[in-house]
Amino acid sequence: MNIYHFYPKTTPNGIRFLQSLASILKYEFGSKYRELSRLGDFYSILDQRKYSTDVILITAHGANNCIYGDGASGTENQITIDNSQNFCNSFVFAFSCSTAHLGKRMVEQHDVITYVGFNKDIPLVIKQKREAQFKEELNKLLKEIYVEAIVTSFDEFLKNGHTADEFVRLLQKRLTQLYVKLMNLGPQDLAKTYSISHRTTSNEEFYLRLSTHFLATINSVSEMIELHGEKEFVPLVCLNVWDKDKAGEILKGLTQRNIGFEDKLHFYVHYVMSELYRVLWDYKNMNKHLQFIEETKPDYYSQLNNQQVKIV
Repeated sequence: MNIYHFYPKTTPNGIRFLQSLASILKYEFGSKYRELSRLGDFYSILDQRKYSTDVILITAHGANNCIYGDGASGTENQITIDNSQNFCNSFVFAFSCSTAHLGKRMVEQHDVITYVGFNKDIPLVIKQKREAQFKEELNKLLKEIYVEAIVTSFDEFLKNGHTADEFVRLLQKRLTQLYVKLMNLGPQDLAKTYSISHRTTSNEEFYLRLSTHFLATINSVSEMIELHGEKEFVPLVCLNVWDKDKAGEILKGLTQRNIGFEDKLHFYVHYVMSELYRVLWDYKNMNKHLQFIEETKPDYYSQLNNQQVKIV
């Protein structure tokens, strides 16, 4: 399982302040992480792995019916429901405005396992009802919180094998925690941590804007996050470094959710469970879950042979 990150950073449609996210993921996951800035290259990769399951991260501007890619403004390439077939069998997290509806259709029509996105425009600036003050400083802090919240929650999701539903709640929690952390900093520490002038952080009106408009923005972003598809999706990016204790812990969590053999839509969870049983050397239960996949999703099962995973 790999991480493919579509980030059209060389065009107006790349969200530039997220460049540090790409650098951190590359450092953390090495060869398992690949960043692509051109939609043609991104689609080429997706076409090669359409019967595999991967984690797809998108950081680009979006709308209700598309995600904008590379190209000049007004003529840019776009990801739409009509050209997203090769997203199939994967987990998608899109930090893009208003693409939750598109993600829902991708799950329903193109067999995307899980899509996490936002149902409204993600605010990149702090809206102020009264006369706008400290715009530059507040917007800088907002973007810093976005980056840190995404990095820490996404990193924990991948490394610790959390479910997709847990990832959403973790991202919401991180946004709140980082806001609380920011508010608990004194003027001097706040200035030093976020490279803002001490004169600004010592201003009472600045803290008033943080406790009102800034907080309202953070809360609204949390409420925009939607999950479509398999809530129990567990990434296996770090499977090769999990020991038996870790595998057993994740397996116990999935078992408690009563994932049965009645609903073929849970095929991926059965694959995860088969892999966890393999780590535990429980080949009887591993085979039971693989057999379910073979019977309900034969195309998906056939590609498991390419990954040296099969019924024994």
